[in-house]
Amino acid sequence: MQIRPALPEDYAAAAALEQSVYALHQENRPDFFPRRDTAMTEERYRAMLENGTIFLLAEDEGRVVGQATAIRRGYKDHPVFRDIEWLEIDDISVDPAFQGRGAGKALFEAMTARARALGLHRVELTVWAFNRSARGFYEKMGMRSRIDRLELEL
Repeated sequence: MQIRPALPEDYAAAAALEQSVYALHQENRPDFFPRRDTAMTEERYRAMLENGTIFLLAEDEGRVVGQATAIRRGYKDHPVFRDIEWLEIDDISVDPAFQGRGAGKALFEAMTARARALGLHRVELTVWAFNRSARGFYEKMGMRSRIDRLELEL
């Protein structure tokens, strides 16, 4: 399994992976995720590559089988929180045919290595309550819950 930065010519593979994870979210939370033919336009993809988003791909024998995106976030001079920065993983998605083969773990480890290289001491992400398999994966990677966000529909 090879992990490498995404390139402009990887759009089709990245869009297919994004569509797969988007479909899962749309199916489970259509109140947040409208039905779309394309979850990630080429314009959005190119903007992510140019705006500082960390965009990594997992390849297996030359085929893109997974992707991960993250951005640096933090608080500075906040009235409540300490000054702190962290790497926020926005998305890790793996082709369903390749799940369980180490692509997700390799992407996660590459992101934590990137956070360390940036001098950060924390990696965070959000996982939707319906996505128990993702939560189980992240807990297996050593993550733990810090905040639970609750909702009440009116």
